[in-house]
Parts: sequence; C-alpha cells; structure tokens
Amino acid sequence: MLGMAKYKILALLALLALPFVTSPTNAQVSGEERVFAERVAMLAIDGRCNLFTPQQRRALNAFMMQARGSILRAKNDIERLNLIAYQSRNGVASKSCSDPQIIGEAARIKRAYSAWRMQMIAEFPGTSRSWTASRAGVDNWRAWQELGHGARAGFVFAPNGLVFGIEVPTQNIGTARVYLRDVRRLGLPRANTNLVPPARSGSNVYNATAFAPAQSKETVHSATRIGVLVVFSNEVTRAIIALDPRDCFEIELVSREGRISRYVVEVGDVIAAFALGAEV
Repeated sequence: MLGMAKYKILALLALLALPFVTSPTNAQVSGEERVFAERVAMLAIDGRCNLFTPQQRRALNAFMMQARGSILRAKNDIERLNLIAYQSRNGVASKSCSDPQIIGEAARIKRAYSAWRMQMIAEFPGTSRSWTASRAGVDNWRAWQELGHGARAGFVFAPNGLVFGIEVPTQNIGTARVYLRDVRRLGLPRANTNLVPPARSGSNVYNATAFAPAQSKETVHSATRIGVLVVFSNEVTRAIIALDPRDCFEIELVSREGRISRYVVEVGDVIAAFALGAEV
C-alpha cells in the first residue's frame, strides 16, 4: 500500500479534469500528460487570481512536477512536455478568475490537498531507488533514500528548514563533497537506469558545511546508531530540488586517512518527497 502512494496521488488528481484545457495532441495524450497539463493550467490561473494558500500552491506544484517526472522517465521527450505546458498556459490565459469552471476546479484541488494533508508517510518509487517521506519525521529525517551498507541520504529537519545530508555508519570522515550536474556544460540527462552520475568535469561541486552525530535509531527507544551525519548548505538543497527527475548525483566522503567512499542518489520524485516531508 505504501509503495502505491505515488500512483494514488496521480489517480486522485486525474479525476480533477479540466474541460477547458485543450490537449496539444488530442486523442494521443496520455492520462499522466493530461494530469500534467491540468496542473500547469491551474498554477497559471493561480498566478493571476491567487486562488490558493502558499501551502496548497506548493503541493499543487509538487503534484505537477511529479507527473512531469514520471512522463520524462518513461518517454524522455522534454520538447513535447514543454509544448503541453505552453499550450496549457495559453489555453487559460483569457479565463476569468470568477469563471465557474475555475472556481469549481479550485475547490476540488483544495479538497484533494486536504486529503493529502492527512497522509503522514509515503514512498515514491524511482528507477532504481525510492524516496521515503514522513510528515512527522523519522529520527529527524523527513525525506530520504537508502543507499545500502547503512548509508542514507536526504533531508533532515534543522532550525532553518530542511537541509540535505548523508548519514554513514562511521565517524571517521574528514571531508565531503556533492557533485551536481551543470546543464549549461553537460545538457539535460536522458533516462538513466544504471544510475551513472554526470561527469565531474561538468558538475558543480559543493563542500559539506557541518558534521553531526548520526540521527537514525535501531528502534524508537534505542540510542542513535554509531555514525556521522554530513550536512550541506541550503544552496545544495535548492540545487537538488531543481535537478531533472531523470538524473542522479554523487556524494564523495573522504576519511581522515584519505580513503574515498562514493554514493549515488537518484533524483526521481525528490520534489514530491520534499513537499510532503517539509509540511507538518
């Protein structure tokens, strides 16, 4: 049931059909493409009409990006998606804020948001790895990916919001870096089933900003595991959220003796996972 959360969200939003959104390919449009078009259209209308609260708007944007990511991973056709988005925005540009269809759709989205707010934990499957998100948090983690061998990467709660970090079962870490694709040098990725990270020569490099004790526990009442949590800046959090859903990225940890460990994180539905984990 947990693993189906992503598809239940998309199915829920697919029911919120917008009859005034014209599909660029008519009969050829897929269900997910229509969901994507509808979310783009309502976000465009909201930009003019201020229909939603900031929380509702963030959730709607996360749902839109989730549909976009699913389509891109399946079809790798960003030009088609850009065309759908363009025509969706144009198709509602002349709609009045008081249009009954707009008001009705906004009300349905608000009801969908209320249902989503009741969801405390969800899993967002990827090509090779999944994001797990918890609204209440698990050992201070709000959205994370298990990387194997006791390593976990994702977003942990901090006084200034969620920050990206990696936790490993060792305390002997001297330096840490994360390598994120620079699309200006490497271009956009294609579907990447083998999780091959982008070339370092075309990546932006960020150094860790803090080291802390591990956050995870074996059980609710046990002490935290032996290990270290490596934390990166808010700039890294923003950069990861902006990555293409087909992409992955690499984290490099260097021990005090110079031993190097590398971990690969799949981008996938990071935006949807972050949105659920960030909102309490």
